[in-house]
Amino acid sequence: MNWSISLVALLLTVAQVSAQSTEEAAAICRDAHIQSRVAIKTLRCQFNIQRPGVRSIREPVGTMHPAVVRDDVEFWQDGPTMLSKISRLDGKLIEVFLWKDGVLKIMKTDLTGGRTAEENKNGALLDRQNFGEFIGTLPWFYAQFGVPGPDPPLPTDAKSVKSVVREQHRGADCYRVVSEKEAFRHVAWFRVGVKFLLCDKHTYNVMQGDSFDETIRMESEVSTFQEVKPGIFFPKAIERRDVRGGKSSIIDQVNFMNVQVNEPIDPSVFTLTFPEGTNVTDLRSGVRYRTDANERPIGELSPYVPPAPAGTQLPTYLQKPSRRIWWWVGAGVVLLVALGALTLWRRKRSAGDQ
Repeated sequence: MNWSISLVALLLTVAQVSAQSTEEAAAICRDAHIQSRVAIKTLRCQFNIQRPGVRSIREPVGTMHPAVVRDDVEFWQDGPTMLSKISRLDGKLIEVFLWKDGVLKIMKTDLTGGRTAEENKNGALLDRQNFGEFIGTLPWFYAQFGVPGPDPPLPTDAKSVKSVVREQHRGADCYRVVSEKEAFRHVAWFRVGVKFLLCDKHTYNVMQGDSFDETIRMESEVSTFQEVKPGIFFPKAIERRDVRGGKSSIIDQVNFMNVQVNEPIDPSVFTLTFPEGTNVTDLRSGVRYRTDANERPIGELSPYVPPAPAGTQLPTYLQKPSRRIWWWVGAGVVLLVALGALTLWRRKRSAGDQ
C-alpha cells in the first residue's frame, strides 16, 4: 500500500532525526502518527467510559451514587461517516449520534425520573458550522489517539515547537515533542513501536512568572495498545487525569473491546430516523418542531435562538488569575498600609496629649 511505503520512508527519516531541525523532527512524528491513523479505513468497536460518580443537578441532595459511573458505547465508522450509541445510567438514558454527509444527527431518549420513551424523545440536527459545542460529548472524542480526526495531535509549526527528544517514557521508546501556542504548553510522546501513535500528552495553561507551572496540568495517556491487524495498532485503555500540586485525580477511563478494523460494514448501519413525536431542534435553520412518522414537521415551526457563545471554559485551576483580582489585592494592601499609618498616628498623638 502507498501509505505503508510512505510510513517506512518516514521511519527511516526519523532514524536520522539528529540531523533534522526541531520543527522538521516534530513534523515527522506528526505525519507518521497521522499515517497510522489513516490506515484505519473502517472501524467497529465497543468501549466503556468510567468516571467518578457525581450527583446530577436534577437530583435531590442526598441522592447516592456508586463510586464509579459507567457509560457503554457501540461505535461504527466508515471513512468520514460515524455512528455511535451511548447507554448511560443503566440504560435509562440513550443517546445516538450520526455524522453523515456533513450533518450531525442526534437522538436522545431519557427514561430517568419515571419518564417514558413517548414523553422524552428529543433530536437535533447540526452541520459543521454549529456542531462544535457538541464535539466534547461525541464518543470518538475519547478515541482521539487512534481514529482519524480533523486536527493534528499538536501544533508543529516552527514558531510553536520548542524541542524534540528521543527518550524512554513509561518503559517505551518515544519521541517527546514540546510545543507552545496560544497560552498552552503541550508535551506529547509518540511511541516508536506502535507506528508513532500518540501515547501520552500533558497540557499546561497556568503561568508562574514567565514560565508554565509544571505542577498543574491535564494528562491523557494510552496505557495499553493492541495490534488489531498486522501493523495496525489501536488503543486498548486510555486514562485522562487532572494533576494539581503533585496530586492526580482521574477524569475518566476508557476501555476498548471487540475492535475490528478494515472489515466491511453494512451501509444500513449508518441510519438514524426520528420516531413520530420527536422534539427536534434544527440548529442549521434555527427552528424547533415535532415530527410525524416520516420525520416531517407537525404544525407550525417555532424559532430557536441559541444561547450566546460562552467560549471554551477551562477548569478553574487552569484559568489564569484575572487582572481585576490583582487590582483588588493591590487596593487591599494600600488600604491596610493606610489603616496602619492612621493607627500609629493616633497612638503618637494620644501619647503626646498625656
